[in-house]
Amino acid sequence: MFRRSGLIDVTALTLGNALALALALAGMGATAIVLGALAQVAAGSLLLLAVAPPPRPRLYRERGARSEVNAFGVPAALAGLVDVLFRNVDYAILAARLPAAQTGIYWRAFNLGVVYQDKLSGVMMQLAFPVYSRTENAAQLRGLHERATRVHAAVIFPLLASLIVLAPVAIPFLLGGQWTPSVVPTQILAVAGMVAAVLTGYPQVMLALGRPRALLRFNVAMLLGYAAVVALASGHGLTVVAVAVAAFYVAILVGVYRLLLRRHLGISLGRLLPELGPALAGCVVLAGVEWPLRALLAPALGAAPTIALAGTAGLLSYVAALRAVSPAAWRDLGLLLTRVLPTPAFGR
Repeated sequence: MFRRSGLIDVTALTLGNALALALALAGMGATAIVLGALAQVAAGSLLLLAVAPPPRPRLYRERGARSEVNAFGVPAALAGLVDVLFRNVDYAILAARLPAAQTGIYWRAFNLGVVYQDKLSGVMMQLAFPVYSRTENAAQLRGLHERATRVHAAVIFPLLASLIVLAPVAIPFLLGGQWTPSVVPTQILAVAGMVAAVLTGYPQVMLALGRPRALLRFNVAMLLGYAAVVALASGHGLTVVAVAVAAFYVAILVGVYRLLLRRHLGISLGRLLPELGPALAGCVVLAGVEWPLRALLAPALGAAPTIALAGTAGLLSYVAALRAVSPAAWRDLGLLLTRVLPTPAFGR
């Protein structure tokens, strides 16, 4: 099932990007991006329907089953819709209240600091619900989610920590000098990205527990609070907006654990902190290595060698620190890589 789903995702992505590129070369400009994205969604939907066609509904024979599905599916779908609104409401507010250039800088910073890590988190998002829903009891689900959070943090945190340290060199080099104003917002929003990495999977936990209504209520409150915070901060500059967004993500983390996970699964913030400790300690070591190397190498060697040398040294120091501080996190990370990469000797 997962193999087919992965092939469909790759096929749809390839078709959408190919169409967008072809239309852009034909002179359609920004419209090419929109049409390419729509084509990607359409292709993916059609392929899924072809592989797993839905059964014909029998409205009069399965009223009980339909009611059961609706009782779960409607609030779950609404919770997902509200989450989509949450992910875009800041763009809408800033676009209405700030000049287009400022909104573009925020968009770039938010994508670098928060969104791009979804490329890795998306794998967990796809697998989390079917895996969590097959657990036999709450204790097993709790242990599985805590372990997934630890591994997720161990993978995502060093990438974002490197972004924080190397952004002043990497962003102008990779994107151009016109994006230099996005450096400080990116560094701040990378903190929100770390929080978002920790939060990955909590909706799937709530759905696996059969609590879509609780998830919906929380998402609605989260959306309203986030919109209010961004609106209030928007008149004080992008740095203030970035700080407000990062602070609100921390508030979401507290809310998720106090109002959802502790109440329904018994996972508290006190249980979370030991899971994140190894990754945080490794990031401190990483920053301690990368920061002076960046300051030393950038004036002498330029951007590309600095990014390569400082980034490599920082990540190696992170790996060494993680292995020393937490053998359990190291073993989990090694197990993950041996399942993804052809490196059976890793972690031995």
